[in-house]
Amino acid sequence: THTKVKALHQLEANGILLQGKELFANPVIFLAPEGDPAHISGVTDPVEALKRIHSAGLCFVINPQDRIASIQRYLLTESNQTRTCIIDGSESFLDEELARNAYTMWSLHPYAKKRKNKLTAVLIPNDRLVENLSGWVVAGTGNEKQATDLLHHLASQTSRQRLTEFRLSKYPQLQAWWPPKKTSGKAVDPENH
Repeated sequence: THTKVKALHQLEANGILLQGKELFANPVIFLAPEGDPAHISGVTDPVEALKRIHSAGLCFVINPQDRIASIQRYLLTESNQTRTCIIDGSESFLDEELARNAYTMWSLHPYAKKRKNKLTAVLIPNDRLVENLSGWVVAGTGNEKQATDLLHHLASQTSRQRLTEFRLSKYPQLQAWWPPKKTSGKAVDPENH
């Protein structure tokens, strides 16, 4: 599950779960109108992507999901694009974008599961747009050793390399899994900024 889930860390602190292990990361993508009119595909910095969206005179819709909204608001602040055509999305905001010719963001995997994928998925390979996923083992269960061995296997360099080669059938051109980002240094935790 996502590494930042506080309840799991509390269970770990209480000894119910063994220490979590960061295994890999999933990407947050930009969703663009057909043809990507702001030309953000190929950009390596999400802040630059937001500046291009603004320069093209297009709107950006905030995904209302808390985790994604936090990333978006941080990036919008960094790009100085906090006042012009920033729209707070509703639950049906994906359909609204089609009518508004606007951009937004979503996690790649949940978006790929949607039946209607009418927006263009644009993956920007940047630490700020990947979210770590971790595995935990329930302490004292009959399968504790096997589960621990599995987590060690998934965290191995061989498994991580194989994960980077995996693609979703709807988006064979996009890397679906990433090695976990470092939690210090270049990577940014948008919830703390």
